[in-house]
Amino acid sequence: MRPCIMMECGAQRQTHDMLRHTVERLWHPFTLGHRGADLKTYRLREHLAGLCCPGNMFTCQVNGHLGGMRVLEDFFVTLLSGFDIIHASVEGSRGMSLSKPADVCNYTGYYVLAHTRPFLGWEPSPTSLRGVALNSALAATSTHSSAEYGFNGAAPETASRSAFLLRDVDGDDGTDATVMLSGEANVETVQSNAESSVYTLAVPFTTHVEGLVGQSCLSHLVLRTPVMELLRNRHECPDAVQKCLDSPEALKMFATLRRAGVKPEVITAKTLLSATQSNAAWMSALGIL
Repeated sequence: MRPCIMMECGAQRQTHDMLRHTVERLWHPFTLGHRGADLKTYRLREHLAGLCCPGNMFTCQVNGHLGGMRVLEDFFVTLLSGFDIIHASVEGSRGMSLSKPADVCNYTGYYVLAHTRPFLGWEPSPTSLRGVALNSALAATSTHSSAEYGFNGAAPETASRSAFLLRDVDGDDGTDATVMLSGEANVETVQSNAESSVYTLAVPFTTHVEGLVGQSCLSHLVLRTPVMELLRNRHECPDAVQKCLDSPEALKMFATLRRAGVKPEVITAKTLLSATQSNAAWMSALGIL
């Protein structure tokens, strides 16, 4: 191989490993054992400031919503209002060959949700994340021990261990058995212990990232994850919550209320659906528009 080609491959590998590491870092605050709906618990704003390029140098798209760091914050503040992220993994190994140029910027993975708090009026239960039925579009169910995630189904304030370290988890010493995901497949995971079974939901994600290699920061991030669609298909998800999860206006309103400091347990799907059918005067009156 000619020296110039080897140098080009080395630079490509360096870029790949840096970008992959930033995707791992994106999920890192939620895997340190912290629990709760408040983003301050995870120091998310400070974390994103260290991960992303400053100001307008960073752009973001989450499930089609464009913006900056606020778009990411809105996604997480909505999700954490009812669920804890108890595990996360970026697929693939740093040693894998880069067969296509796009492999440098595109990454897939999954994160595991536990329903630990009321979400839009949907009360948590051991079976609240159980799916309606498995079909050809759904992957097989996998079973994991709750001890693997440091989660016992009782919404602990801290976990006994971090479920995700900043390294590959597909080796022999990984903290979790491999869960295979393909495209937007849904993986339903059952955690079992001697006393009870708690259903959790493994949600796939895809990312496209661009960044400044020298500064190890992201300049652009595209995150796609079908979490709202998968939650709508849970067996115990109330009808009103299903409608709310299918309404971009209701979800935007939910994130706005959470940013304004409204506690998630007092926000219900029926309230949001009712508000979206009227004008925005009530939100203006609260001073949050």
